[in-house]
Amino acid sequence: MLVVGLAALGIIVLATLWLNTRAERHLEDSVAATVLRQSAEGLRGALLGAEASQRGYVLTGNEIYLSPYDAAQTSALEELERIRTQLGARPDKARLVADLSRVVTAKLAEMRTLIALKSERRDAEIWPILNTNAGKALMDEASVYLNGISLEADENVEAGIREQSENALLLRAVSLLAVLVIALVAGVMAVVVRRYAADILAARNAIAAANETLELRVVERTAQLSQARDRAEMLLAEVNHRVSNSLSLVTSLIRLQLRAMKDNTARKALEQTEARIQAIAQMHKMLFTSGAIGEVAADQYLNVVMQHLRDTVGAERGGIRLQWQFEPLTLSTSDAIHCGIIATEWVTNAYKYAYPEQDGAIRVRLAREGGAVVLSVTDDGVGGSVTEPAKGTGLGTRVVAAIASQMQAQVEHRDGDPGFEARLTLLSKEHAA
Repeated sequence: MLVVGLAALGIIVLATLWLNTRAERHLEDSVAATVLRQSAEGLRGALLGAEASQRGYVLTGNEIYLSPYDAAQTSALEELERIRTQLGARPDKARLVADLSRVVTAKLAEMRTLIALKSERRDAEIWPILNTNAGKALMDEASVYLNGISLEADENVEAGIREQSENALLLRAVSLLAVLVIALVAGVMAVVVRRYAADILAARNAIAAANETLELRVVERTAQLSQARDRAEMLLAEVNHRVSNSLSLVTSLIRLQLRAMKDNTARKALEQTEARIQAIAQMHKMLFTSGAIGEVAADQYLNVVMQHLRDTVGAERGGIRLQWQFEPLTLSTSDAIHCGIIATEWVTNAYKYAYPEQDGAIRVRLAREGGAVVLSVTDDGVGGSVTEPAKGTGLGTRVVAAIASQMQAQVEHRDGDPGFEARLTLLSKEHAA
């Protein structure tokens, strides 16, 4: 019985050491995720700063803009290298790192080309390059990758916080069980071994002292965990506030640019970009106000996205009806955001191309089909073909393909008679609401 009591005490010690080890590991993971997110945001800011300085020099020819451009370009390369270092050891991120490096390198090369042309006073060659919108497409593609890195970093931090809370509860349960075992052992020994009452009393006193010390350690550890949770909640609130402000700022800047632009193609591209950002902003607002972390009601989120599209893009084509039907489903936060972005792309394309000369309806559906979740956008318009080249810049198609690849989902396009249907199938990822 004495061996059993000592074993229980040993379990408490081992459980405490195990929790300390896991807490330190989660702290390291949280710090690494935070640094990765900061690098992603730093790279985005450096690219935006370099692009603003490059535009200032191209438009005015004033070399004062080259100094911030050089600093921003250097900062962008440093942040990119940090991201490579942090993600280089992860085989599942090799493609993401390669794609991000390619896009950033191409964006910096495009800016250097424009600056060189301006320095050589070859203005006639600058505007054809700007009018292709290739630089903007590269910036949008880089933003998609950087958003993915930031969202994954946030999810890793949140997962670490949840696991630490679960470990604390487990430690309390193990401690309580061990204390009960020790008390039972002491009682049995008192009844069975009456001859050794003095020895048993001394043993019980020793055990009581050990329990008091253990309880004190548990109280101290609980206080430390409570402080860590409070700091994590403050950090999460600060991150949410900054993300909300950043999304609002980006949307405001896009709207200001829309008012100043006269080129119809560029305006449509900016409107699509605003719709994509709004899809992400709606998800952030839902998470921030509901307190959800890992999962979200996909039907409620997509309902908000559709209402926004109907009130904005749909307002320009009053004769086109946007209809939707969503089954109650719960998806992971990242999958729900990706579905919102893809639905925005497809609905916007249907508004633009499905009914060029007549009115009609666009139908959006989210439902279970067997063991999968299917998101579909259907119209009865002029139709299309997967073999035909993409209408517009083709950026939306590339965005959808990149997101679907990241989700490990399948994208299909079906030409109807009449009409067209686009489908996204997520295999074995849905949860009943």
